[in-house]
Amino acid sequence: MPIPEFELNADETDDAVLRRDFVNYTMNLLNYIVANNVESNLQITPVHSALATHMQNAWQEWQETSPLFGNLPQLVQEIDNAAVMDHGLYGAQLRFKLANVEWWSQQVNLAEQNLQTAMWIANIWRLLESIDTLLESILAALGVGSALTEIKDSIKNGTQLILN
Repeated sequence: MPIPEFELNADETDDAVLRRDFVNYTMNLLNYIVANNVESNLQITPVHSALATHMQNAWQEWQETSPLFGNLPQLVQEIDNAAVMDHGLYGAQLRFKLANVEWWSQQVNLAEQNLQTAMWIANIWRLLESIDTLLESILAALGVGSALTEIKDSIKNGTQLILN
């Protein structure tokens, strides 16, 4: 089952909108992985089945209890300029980080289409690493906790490492 792909809007000139789009994509991707931890065309799940229930419970708990849930897309548009500059959340630096997310999301689906199990697993891991790079900077710029990145890291760490 293909994952949602990130699409970098090359015509968008407002960095705040790009940051918002990235956060929305990240939330949608994590929600998709949690809700659809089902076999891909490669007949494996993104996260090992022994961890699936714990993953689903952690994600649901974060959504129910975190003040960031639902507010994060708006908050990233309001990061002050000094924090934007300190964390490289603008211009070419931001677009390079977003291009990495876009490319790896495409590579995950390409590997699945070509039935390349080991590459699919590696690409999911790289996609989550690329997300991590930008997400950690955004959360640091906002001065908020890292529960979201820790859940994302646990999903990444639970990625199956079954190789052909």
